Amino acid sequence: LAHLVVFTNNKAGQGTADSKLSREEANRLIYEESKQTKYFRHAQELDEKNLARVRHMKQQLAAITPEQEARLLAKAHSASADVEKTRNLGRVCAVIDMDAYYAAVEIRDNPSLASVPLAVGGIGMITTAS
Repeated sequence: LAHLVVFTNNKAGQGTADSKLSREEANRLIYEESKQTKYFRHAQELDEKNLARVRHMKQQLAAITPEQEARLLAKAHSASADVEKTRNLGRVCAVIDMDAYYAAVEIRDNPSLASVPLAVGGIGMITTAS
């Protein structure tokens, strides 16, 4: 269930000689404080449903004959070729992740935040966290 716990990377001074809390300790603390919440229980239920779906799909995959596999691969290649014919490379889309920027601005404005865990947001919402 480790993937249900928020991953805390080496941020806010973690992993340095001055750090008071290791990543493992932070993850354990987050897990302990989260495991009784409705969110965590809901995430566990979703996880169990997904695992059941994966098991079912693996069983279906194991039952496919070589002939069926060849037909499915040919169908996939044909569908891929059809999509490729209509692909438009004239447009460019960019996704810009501004979370680190918001945290950096807060740290710039208040340098004492550089060595402590930091969350940026408002009531009921966190935009970013270190």
